[in-house]
Amino acid sequence: MTSQAADRAWLTWSPDSCWVAYVERIHVGESSSSRIVKTRICDKREIALTDWCAEIEEIECSHDGKWIVYVKKRGDDVLAKVPFDGGPEDTLVTPGYAETPKWSYDGQCIAYTATGNEGYDRICVMSSDGARLLGVVDVGGDVWHPTWSPSDRKIAFIGACPPWSKIGLWISDTVPR
Repeated sequence: MTSQAADRAWLTWSPDSCWVAYVERIHVGESSSSRIVKTRICDKREIALTDWCAEIEEIECSHDGKWIVYVKKRGDDVLAKVPFDGGPEDTLVTPGYAETPKWSYDGQCIAYTATGNEGYDRICVMSSDGARLLGVVDVGGDVWHPTWSPSDRKIAFIGACPPWSKIGLWISDTVPR
């Protein structure tokens, strides 16, 4: 695989600023493979954290530096996580389309965007081990890019509701936990 030209995307820093992790992609004809690699800043040492797979996107390092959560495309998109120091991948239980995962500051939860039954996107919150869906923030329209407040009490996101004339900033004051 390494004989093909690779591109890099979806960067995330370790909390100590010593490492940058990214998605490395190789394109072969009409298909591509990707994996997560981390690079130590001081000496440019690279370490692969995942095996090659169909496609990985939207990676984020946990605030304690122990995990990277990411979107793994396999028909239905799922969230997965891998230890930042290396180790086996853990696929988190998320039904269907999932994207833009964000760690809570205390590392106990992950917020992400998912498509609901009515076809609109919503913000979901799950436990960091993927064992429990803790709740949903649904505005009756599409939402994107959740981000936690430093207190973990609020989630900000971009949203739009019918008739889709205005896209704006939303703040959820009731974060399911």
